[in-house]
Amino acid sequence: MRRYLGDDYSSVSSQRRGDVTAANVHNISAKHFPLCMQNLTQQLHSEHHLRHSGRQQLTLFLKSVGLPMEEAIIFWRTEFGPRTPADKFDKEYAYAIRHNYGKEGKRTDYSAHNCLNVIRMAGGHNEHHGCPYRRFDENALRSALSKLNALTKLKCDSGKAEEAVQKAKGGHYQIACACTFEGTHHVSTDVGINHPSQYYAESRKVYDERDGITPATAVKQEGGASAAPPAMASGSMTPVQTRPPTSPSPMQTV
Repeated sequence: MRRYLGDDYSSVSSQRRGDVTAANVHNISAKHFPLCMQNLTQQLHSEHHLRHSGRQQLTLFLKSVGLPMEEAIIFWRTEFGPRTPADKFDKEYAYAIRHNYGKEGKRTDYSAHNCLNVIRMAGGHNEHHGCPYRRFDENALRSALSKLNALTKLKCDSGKAEEAVQKAKGGHYQIACACTFEGTHHVSTDVGINHPSQYYAESRKVYDERDGITPATAVKQEGGASAAPPAMASGSMTPVQTRPPTSPSPMQTV
């Protein structure tokens, strides 16, 4: 059985910066989210709904990067708003969000899915969860990567985008994700992406360095938040102790 190897990104506090709110999720997504999470946020905003597995994947990721529970409820209620009245949302969906944040049921501190678990996810029609590098065909993946040009300030290098498509075609999904990171951030990485939160943390670090923000400055700006997230590992990686991946299902509302 394949295991997740790399830095421990299960700790919510290690990713928090104190600036993720319901109002700016989409702006932050366009700059810092991996394609799997950008796809979910875009589909949610377009369709005003995600099915259960998509909500699960995105909610736990947003939790991991520091979106507070109260802001998460506002975010999802707003996105569902055009199709789902507030009272129906509060009755059918809010409990599951609180459960994912460990505030209902057994009050378990659920962690975000790592890449291996995301890659294993399968879905049907109108389901958008899982890894786009695995689930999209070549044309759909090229289209998705081309849209990154319109969403990000750092344009995706066309050569890196095509390299990502070819890596995905060969089944190297995490390396494909790393190619996309290199193409949008214009930096080099020597390992594949192991966790969506790793992608996010590395993206924030690239922007911080370009903006002249040091870890100490970031902590000061965040009012004493936790230290900067761990750097992307290089070379060989060693196993780390992480909580087992979980798939809480308190309410399987479609």
